[in-house]
Amino acid sequence: MDCDDPARTLEKLTAAGPQVPDVSLRIHVADPWLFIVYDHGLGGWRLFAEIMASVGAAEPGFAHPPPLVNCSNPGLRSTIHAARTEPWQLFKALNEPVRRVRRAGGTMTPFASRVSVAYARSGADFLTRAREIRDRYWPGVSTSAIVTSSFLRSLESHGITPEEQLSVMVDLNRHLPSDVGTLSNFVGTALVRISSPYDPAEIAASIKDYTNGYRALVGYGMGYAKRLASRPAIKTAWNSGSSRARLVVSDGSNIPAAQRISWSTSTSPHVFVTRLPVGLANQISLAINRVQSELHLTASYYDCVFDTAKLQASLDSIVAAPCAFVEK
Repeated sequence: MDCDDPARTLEKLTAAGPQVPDVSLRIHVADPWLFIVYDHGLGGWRLFAEIMASVGAAEPGFAHPPPLVNCSNPGLRSTIHAARTEPWQLFKALNEPVRRVRRAGGTMTPFASRVSVAYARSGADFLTRAREIRDRYWPGVSTSAIVTSSFLRSLESHGITPEEQLSVMVDLNRHLPSDVGTLSNFVGTALVRISSPYDPAEIAASIKDYTNGYRALVGYGMGYAKRLASRPAIKTAWNSGSSRARLVVSDGSNIPAAQRISWSTSTSPHVFVTRLPVGLANQISLAINRVQSELHLTASYYDCVFDTAKLQASLDSIVAAPCAFVEK
């Protein structure tokens, strides 16, 4: 196996076949890479970050401070907490008209293909320079929103047209009481309307507006109820027939455990590849990771729908230089 390219190595290691055991957690060592593959039934990014932090910890177990884990049903616990503390805000989210269509209208058909991965990383001082540009043009806007904006424009410039709706994964632990915690996959989705030229400030404001309440929590509950109704669960991707890209963004860099991951102090660039689930044929799942002052981007997608060279070029143009954030 050629291990020079971590993204291609990840694809080969996780490709379906009799050599891949059907278990919830797998660890592969393919020198010089370490790959951890896990089912979201075990937990989400928070759990993965804790595992990675513990790998480099001086003592066995969780890296200090250990996570608070005392809740097995965070959705129900959060809903009860919201009903007690902010019943009107919860009612507004529950009473919202069903205009938040997650998928375009039309017939959805099952779709089967192998997920591909494209990966790009920046130089060592990329984020330091990027934040200087952010403070000059978009003070107060998150780096994640700026990277998302840049990726959308880069997709367009390489011939991939995004849909007018963006999905952003959000951590729902914020809705739990302060003395309650979980490592389960407790995340929701913020649905944001977007349009070219994808202004970072507008994207950030839309995400803030969506998450300033309980819409993401209600969406999580609706999705959970749907999964319960369709048991046993079927891991199926769907095809709406749309050729436009549905972008789903996940940025877990600000989770406390992610800050405790022990990375090499070497001046050589690090490697952080994150393959994400892809539920729609036209979906591109973008993982944003930060290692010290490096930016690491991974796009998970179906190469029978999107051209690999175009996606790779879209990622490369972002990490080449922070000035790409302000290029039109």
